[in-house]
Amino acid sequence: MASGYYNRDGSTTYVREAEQKDMIALIRELVECESPSDSPEAIRRFTDLFASKVFDIADCKRIPGGHLQCTFRLSGKKKTGQIMALGHSDTVYPMGTLARCRSGGVRADCGARVSWI
Repeated sequence: MASGYYNRDGSTTYVREAEQKDMIALIRELVECESPSDSPEAIRRFTDLFASKVFDIADCKRIPGGHLQCTFRLSGKKKTGQIMALGHSDTVYPMGTLARCRSGGVRADCGARVSWI
């Protein structure tokens, strides 16, 4: 079984159920890797995890300030053009917030990353 996702050009991309489960598992793993803003070690753990998940499709390198730069390799015949995706690797909230949110169910004040679970 597959679900459809609509593209900007009006076409539909279908993703098999197994692929959806893999995507959800990846998102869950990233969400559950807490990385408070005040913990360089936790942020490093998150960026290491992210780099380990995209190594087969991207070249990742550390840049000053504890940042991770990933250059994704384009598939297909056309290799020109660029795609830019920006993100941040800190969850802002303190370590342990995720566990507190889970104990009483997901609450709105637990943050966006927690709401994925």
